[in-house]
Amino acid sequence: MHDVQAGRDIIFGSKSRFERVYDWLAAWLGFWGQIALGAVLLIWLCLWYWPHIEQMPLIDVVVSWFGEPSLPRADPNRFAIGVGNLKDDADHHAEEQIIDSLRSFEEEEGRQDVEILRFDRQISSDGTEASDKTGYEQARKFLKRSGAQVLIWGSVLHNRKNDAYRLYWTTSEMGGREKNLYQAEDFKLQPIFWNDLVQVLQLLVVSESTHYFDLRGHYIADKLRPFVTQVQQLFRGSQGQAGWNASTRREVGRVLAHALEVLGDQSGDIEALKESISVSEDILEITSRERAPLDWAKTENCLGAALTLLGEREASAEHLTEAVAAYRAALQEYKRKSDPMQWVMIENNLAVALMDLGAHETGTKHLEEAVLTYKGALQDFTRAAPAQRGMIQLNLGAALGTLGSREAGTIDLKEAVAADRAALQQYTRERTPLDWATIQLNLGAALMDLGSRETGTRHLEEAVLAYRAALQEYTRERTPLDWATIQLNLGAALRRLGERETGAKYLVEAVSAERAALEE
Repeated sequence: MHDVQAGRDIIFGSKSRFERVYDWLAAWLGFWGQIALGAVLLIWLCLWYWPHIEQMPLIDVVVSWFGEPSLPRADPNRFAIGVGNLKDDADHHAEEQIIDSLRSFEEEEGRQDVEILRFDRQISSDGTEASDKTGYEQARKFLKRSGAQVLIWGSVLHNRKNDAYRLYWTTSEMGGREKNLYQAEDFKLQPIFWNDLVQVLQLLVVSESTHYFDLRGHYIADKLRPFVTQVQQLFRGSQGQAGWNASTRREVGRVLAHALEVLGDQSGDIEALKESISVSEDILEITSRERAPLDWAKTENCLGAALTLLGEREASAEHLTEAVAAYRAALQEYKRKSDPMQWVMIENNLAVALMDLGAHETGTKHLEEAVLTYKGALQDFTRAAPAQRGMIQLNLGAALGTLGSREAGTIDLKEAVAADRAALQQYTRERTPLDWATIQLNLGAALMDLGSRETGTRHLEEAVLAYRAALQEYTRERTPLDWATIQLNLGAALRRLGERETGAKYLVEAVSAERAALEE
């Protein structure tokens, strides 16, 4: 055994010396010195094997996170537009042009609500659908980190005479107001020359910011009309103009149709809605579903939105039926698994049109379809989209309330109350006062119908509280007709409550509310 051990000492003698050297280094370096030495060795190994390491999953994300400068943080009270580095843009010349053209919104009196931010990031696409989708996804990640609402990115195309720009307009998230689940659309502006491009970008900025502030109860549609007029003239005179091929006309037409829809929605301008429908129909004539299926579907969705608004304004079942058909056409291209967010948005809008259609009919077929559609859409929204889920809950509550008012029993009405209360968890008075008030109004109606079918007074008392809450935002000064309508509903709830209780307190209050309504 002694000889064998001696042999091992001869063979592995270096190990004993290594151990002695290690003990000496450990004593000399100390604990923190060993940590530092280990870090140096780890860095050296990473550099040595870097060609293999950089191919590992998520390494590029980590490197970009630490290696790139931080993104600017957007002011939450302003409509923030980020402008990225453009591909093939020497010395950032085109980027500076875009920023300077948009900075006028910051400097213009009364437009301090728009903020332009420089994103020191480059996103590019080769123009294919797959590459565009990757670019949109990357842009949304940057938007989420910065808190901005829009990111403009793309590339410069150098020609012999003039440079053209292929720009992408990417939005951050969905929002909503009242019934419509609004998706600020992504736009891909085909190569277009500078003077025309500026007009289109300015229209996009104003239309998107107008809707953004409308979500917060501020109406600035008057600022939108002159920009709509400019791009209308540009679009009508574009036929045969240099740089205006079918793709360019299609994209600019969608921008215009969308802006006209926003204008018609906010100002109640029937002609703007009709013009939006006309522009969308013109676009569909030059859009091949086989060659550009998503562009075709986006246009059908835009057409459906304008038809829905026009159908509501004119109480037209014909327009609402056409809106349902347009939404269902769009859903043929947007699939539940591949485009879940877009699919949910269009499903919601389809349900809105069905609900409006059902409101003009004596039966319940379309209302039942609307309820099922809303419930289906809710299944695809997770906690990551609370505001959008709240909007669908609001719409579901309205549909259930209307359905419950036409049917015997209280099941649908109880579901309507639950849906409205779920929506109130997302829509607070501080963040979205008009949405909050609308939900209170819907809740009051469902509670009053429910209380009328029961013997107690609890639901009627809750209805009175809900109507009074709605009146805090639907004021006589701001919306006199809505204020008067709610006063009538409040009076009806107070009258039913007074009929079930002794004393004249509630009946006196009912008379007061109804007389107030008569003043308007």
